[in-house]
Amino acid sequence: MFPPPDPTRRFQTRPYATGFTLLEVIVVVVLLALLSSLTVPRIFGTQKRVFQQTANQVADLMLMYAQRDRLGQKPVGLLYSETDNWLMLVVLSEDDAIQGIDPSWELDATVAPVKLPSFIEAGDLVVYTDGISVDIRDWPLANSPGRDLPTIEIELYGPDGQLATVVLPSGAIAPDVYGFDQYPIPRAQAIDLDAIGRSREDW
Repeated sequence: MFPPPDPTRRFQTRPYATGFTLLEVIVVVVLLALLSSLTVPRIFGTQKRVFQQTANQVADLMLMYAQRDRLGQKPVGLLYSETDNWLMLVVLSEDDAIQGIDPSWELDATVAPVKLPSFIEAGDLVVYTDGISVDIRDWPLANSPGRDLPTIEIELYGPDGQLATVVLPSGAIAPDVYGFDQYPIPRAQAIDLDAIGRSREDW
């Protein structure tokens, strides 16, 4: 038989451990390192693709600008909206002149503006005409009637120091796009289906 407990004896309870062991901390650090090594390259790879796509969209917009300037009936211009982060094609409204007020620039409804990604801010878009920097936030880049367009360069600064330059040479109707390493960025190529004998195929 066991002896009765001594009421004068105090029981000492051992507090539970509240911290993490070194092994647990190492496991968590290793898991976080693995997750970051998987996700960070994907994020930067996606941004690079978006950046190149944006440069191509700016080139398409400049192509429309050159064509409208050469063949259109209304004065056209390139304008950057800092509020919306848009680069857009604008036309000079003739309705204002008919009503006896100064004509204003309006968004060309037939050409979609280029929505720049959030990592391209106002200072990351630089425009040059014949090598001179111009600000197209308050007033559009427009050409004098009857004159050839000057050489227009638009520099886009992207993430991780990337630079894309869209160049429309003077008198040209199609721009060139160069990446941050000054090699042309791949663009979609037009295919003449008649020339390759596939004009009757569905596409």
